[in-house]
Amino acid sequence: MWRLSPSDDIAPHTVTFFNGAPDLPLVVIDFSLGYPVALVNPAVLFPSQAVEQGEPLNSTDFFNSGMLIPGVNTSFSLKIGNISGTLAYACILHDSSGMDATLFITPR
Repeated sequence: MWRLSPSDDIAPHTVTFFNGAPDLPLVVIDFSLGYPVALVNPAVLFPSQAVEQGEPLNSTDFFNSGMLIPGVNTSFSLKIGNISGTLAYACILHDSSGMDATLFITPR
């Protein structure tokens, strides 16, 4: 389980296992109205399909918690699938600032 610190940090974060998927921009430009509109990328804002469907964490699919927002939704958990080894993950919002880590998975 990942839990936001109860400190004074008011920044949102994500827990994202890219597993080879490209990094996602926070803002996307929508031209469907005939002019550009900047929108928060729904792929960052909301949990990924694998998370929504309750899939166990694996080393091939994209897993994203969606935004964890202090005072609103402050924790995220995943079941670990039948895998072992290391998986890199990051906060999509802060990965360029070095907010990334490695999950070490060992068999039972």
